[in-house]
Amino acid sequence: MSGNENFRWGIIGTGGIARTFARDIAYLEGHEIAAVGSRTILKSQEFTNEFPATPFGSYEELVASDVDA
Repeated sequence: MSGNENFRWGIIGTGGIARTFARDIAYLEGHEIAAVGSRTILKSQEFTNEFPATPFGSYEELVASDVDA
């Protein structure tokens, strides 16, 4: 990650705490929600309707992606 790129977050799960965390990240300069993983792709896709990110249908797929944390 170079100095001018956003820090790319991956969120595991799509429940209430994940939504609160996503809203908090949205306010931080230099940070973005890059991916969300859930037990089903449908839940991840629904989450990304509110918080644009790449949806994954498993936690393993999210961890294997190019997120920073």
